[in-house]
Amino acid sequence: MQLNWTAEQQQTRTAFAAIGKMADPDELHLGRRAFDQRTWDRLTAAGLWRMIVPRDFGGDGRDWWGFTAALEGLAATLRTPGMLLSVIAQAGMVRALDLYGSDSQKREYLGRILNGELSATAIADPDTGTDVRATSSLLTPGPNETFRLNGAKYNIAHAPVASFILVVCKLSDHGREGISLVLLDADSPGLTIGAQDRKLGNLDLPTGQMRFDDVPLHYGHLLGEPEEPAFVTW
Repeated sequence: MQLNWTAEQQQTRTAFAAIGKMADPDELHLGRRAFDQRTWDRLTAAGLWRMIVPRDFGGDGRDWWGFTAALEGLAATLRTPGMLLSVIAQAGMVRALDLYGSDSQKREYLGRILNGELSATAIADPDTGTDVRATSSLLTPGPNETFRLNGAKYNIAHAPVASFILVVCKLSDHGREGISLVLLDADSPGLTIGAQDRKLGNLDLPTGQMRFDDVPLHYGHLLGEPEEPAFVTW
């Protein structure tokens, strides 16, 4: 078990701690309810995502320990938690794409992450919450490997500002085992993103609702294969 940072990892920790110090919490105290794009851009420029994106898709081949050192440095100096939650959520997207994405999906979406685009993961339904297997968002198969997505999500981090979204849904006419994941852009036809939620805390982590009304999809939008056991537990 690794208990101490290497010299390189300590340098990484120090560099990202410095970025955390540059964030301005006063903007939040003055009532700004927005994503801290300036800090996000600094993290991207400093190579945070290159650490965990595979070399074949634009990363630099470092492992997750370097990323963890960067996250620890950032957590040591940031005075608001929203950015940390955003980084963790984006790391989850990288991991999901790495584990289950096709080569074309990795090229597109990991490339967009390396360019600083923000993602969202839509799990919670208004009626079933975060019980993934009970989701009421339905994916209905159509002809020629096409699908239609219907349903709603709420309290979704980054919903108002994300450029692409991973949606947890369920194949229609399937039981709790029919869980599926689909990737779609924020400007997809049939997708409506609600106004930013007004919250008491985490003002720099914008959340909101989504509604899916016959969103047209094809097989290439699916992340992984539906109904695979590991598919539900990533």
